[in-house]
Amino acid sequence: NSSNGTNTTASLSVLMYGNSYTSANSLHTLVEDVVDSAGINGTVDANSGGGMDLGDHRQNIATSGNQWNTSLRGSDWDYVVLQDQSQIPSLPTNDTNWQASKSGAVDISTEVEAEGSETVLFMTWGRRSGETGPQWHQYNINQNFTIMQQRLESGYINYHDNMTAAGNTVWMAPVGLAFAHIHDHVM
Repeated sequence: NSSNGTNTTASLSVLMYGNSYTSANSLHTLVEDVVDSAGINGTVDANSGGGMDLGDHRQNIATSGNQWNTSLRGSDWDYVVLQDQSQIPSLPTNDTNWQASKSGAVDISTEVEAEGSETVLFMTWGRRSGETGPQWHQYNINQNFTIMQQRLESGYINYHDNMTAAGNTVWMAPVGLAFAHIHDHVM
């Protein structure tokens, strides 16, 4: 409410970049509904594609005319949420895929900051049984949920540290940690 007697409603605008974890169940719509139910005028949009990693998002954002590029620059977002491919943050930090996602995260957060917004990392969750069978990444490191979740958490924290070292404001949405709590106490 403003001091001149007119009612004003708080607003929140969020843009999400992700993959199937973001697009499944129309996560952006669910988030907007939660924001709206809290009495805040929410605007939440998403750009996602199956299997996309942060390097892919960075490439799309850097491509003039691409939907990723125009959506970032086409609105006044409060927050831009970044969600990486489900396994990459858990990989060794010297892996080329991990390096590409880390560099993508830093570059995107710099672009987000230049647009006057702040970045939120959407920490994903481990797979219930870890990774079973041969994996595309050729590492045998995520043998169970607990190990995979610990590696994902470490990877996202490392992304965060690199992004903030570049001078950017970055928040963490620890979705994976909430899932770990459910896994450890309910399942």
